[in-house]
Amino acid sequence: MKKFIQGKEHAYSSVFFKVLVYMKLSLILVVGFCFNSFARGYSQGNVKITLNLEKVSLGRAISLIEKKSGFRIFYSDDNFPASLPVTMNIRDEAFGDALDELLNATGFRYKILDNKAVVLVSVDKAGEPIHVSGKVTDSKNAPLANVSVKVRGSQLGTVTDANGYFDLHLPDNASPVLVFSYVGYVTREMAVTNSEKLTIILEQAAADMNEVVVVGYGKQKKAVVTEAISTVDGSELVKAPVANISNTLGGRVSGVLSRQSSGQPGSDNDQIQIRGIGTTGNSNPLVIVNGVPMNYDILDPSDVETVTILKDAAAVAPYGVAGANGVILVTTKRGKEGKISLNYDGYYGIQRPTVIANYLNAYGYASELNQANQNANIAQPYSATALQAFQTNSNLNQYPNSDWVHDVINFHAPITRNTLSFTGGSQKVRFFGSLGYLYQQGVVSVVSYKRYNLSADMDANVTPTTTLSLDIDGVLGTQTQPSGESAASIFTDVTEIPPILPIKFTNGLPGNALLPQIHNSGYNNNNNNFFNSRIQLEQKIPFVPGLAVKGVFSFQETYNFGKMWTLPVTFYSLNAQNGFTPEAAGPPQPTLLETFNQTQALTTQGYITYKRSFGKSDIDLLGVFEERTGSTDSLAAGRIDYSVNLAELSSGSSNTANFTNSGSSTQSAQIGWVYRADYAYAGKYLLELSGRYDGHYYFAPG
Repeated sequence: MKKFIQGKEHAYSSVFFKVLVYMKLSLILVVGFCFNSFARGYSQGNVKITLNLEKVSLGRAISLIEKKSGFRIFYSDDNFPASLPVTMNIRDEAFGDALDELLNATGFRYKILDNKAVVLVSVDKAGEPIHVSGKVTDSKNAPLANVSVKVRGSQLGTVTDANGYFDLHLPDNASPVLVFSYVGYVTREMAVTNSEKLTIILEQAAADMNEVVVVGYGKQKKAVVTEAISTVDGSELVKAPVANISNTLGGRVSGVLSRQSSGQPGSDNDQIQIRGIGTTGNSNPLVIVNGVPMNYDILDPSDVETVTILKDAAAVAPYGVAGANGVILVTTKRGKEGKISLNYDGYYGIQRPTVIANYLNAYGYASELNQANQNANIAQPYSATALQAFQTNSNLNQYPNSDWVHDVINFHAPITRNTLSFTGGSQKVRFFGSLGYLYQQGVVSVVSYKRYNLSADMDANVTPTTTLSLDIDGVLGTQTQPSGESAASIFTDVTEIPPILPIKFTNGLPGNALLPQIHNSGYNNNNNNFFNSRIQLEQKIPFVPGLAVKGVFSFQETYNFGKMWTLPVTFYSLNAQNGFTPEAAGPPQPTLLETFNQTQALTTQGYITYKRSFGKSDIDLLGVFEERTGSTDSLAAGRIDYSVNLAELSSGSSNTANFTNSGSSTQSAQIGWVYRADYAYAGKYLLELSGRYDGHYYFAPG
């Protein structure tokens, strides 16, 4: 539907024109920067070295060449003669020639890698495969497990075992520079040689200890966190070209298991388990977005600041029984003080199945079936004439040779995500807003999912001690698939139907019900709309230092409307006279089913916090009162035996026997009290007590 507002069309056109001009200018600046960067690039042949050295150590000479060339030079300390005295007098000599002269008679040669890196390797071992092993520990000699050990500039690598050991075999053309990285520790690079055993010590990143992490109902400094938690930065989530946040968590966090049970667009979210499955019932973790329970898979990944995983009992205690399977805390981006900045994040990609088996053609299938029957002493179903016809494709109507997988499945399904966001503000008012669009196509063109995301938040310092925050989020999602054949069954069918059955006859008529069921059987559309509003007011008590109170009010509403319009379809079979006999599939007459679900959730929270330091003692106290109420209303109506192809309930059969109507409703309520008390002495001795008491509608009074 298109809307026109009288008297404002010119204003909107002017604004739109300005936006286009700004976007064009930004594009010109980006392209100009790229060309500028390209112009500044240079190869090792363009670098000239001038040196005048007299009996200087080889290691010192290499350091001087590094400074003058801009290249980084790596070598192993164990066998490289760094203390060897060298004398060198060169002027405007090429970088490579200077290294050749410097390394002459040392038994080493140089190898230039990407990103201006140079490795010095032994001539004797230059052609041998490289075998490197060792152990990675922290500064206290404690082994570090799951440390990433990668070859610099490639995907070759491994991780350390539970005792910190690693073992790596590399081809002779691999970069002999290993990169050791671990969350919370300073990344280290080291040049290695063949058969070398290493002892790597990683230093803890000092800045990480002062980093503030999200915990249950609050934040804490990383240095004083006593629970088992892990955090994933939002910048890591957007690197993966996926539709849902849950698709990116697997493999990024220890103790998190992910399993994707469907690849259908709109239903391809991962099932997450934290530290395994601890129940025969629902083993899904509790998901909290900005302090309130919410489905995080409908969020735009570009809007996420951090994702924190709470794993052990101490971490999930503030959430009570609801957190028994672990808790996922999602924090979205907020406005930052500074000039207004406009940011665009997007990608376009092609999806295809990761692995597809090579299926037999018609001749191979018929031959193998004949052999199987012969082995079982059963008559062979296909004669030599039939086998020849399958092999030569001489009579495709009687002896089809179908490639169901490649003729039905789309191996180049597009996916695109685009997000435009802006942020800025002053010391008193800060804001953030974003508009996102996602489109994902499935295995066939009629299977797809598209989603629009709108997010806006504002933080205002009403007074020096009062902060007001307002969040508004909206999601519009549409999932489409055929009515006669579900997206999941399409992929199953094409892998099970034998190649001796026709997809289409040579005259174009469908020879099987599958294609008509996909493209001509109607539609099954599901529209999911979500609205979330959240207001928060925090007041610091000026006459009691460290004391503050906070109130949070959140309202969420979800509308889900589904419409399934199913039509009968026709396909054809080849009769004895080589004619085509029509066959019917699906319902005898058009049918319609409409469903509507509305869910509302209201959350009210009251916080009181006290945070104060006394000498070497730090105290952090938290108390929360939380009330949640919810309601769900569902309606469904169906009609069958339509005489006209008009997908409206009122156009269906007037016979009440052809009516189906149903409905239901539910209500829920919960009240909880949360407490947490933290004490730290000298930043070394830590004590934390936390818990929750709930009153729930599941339980009878008393």
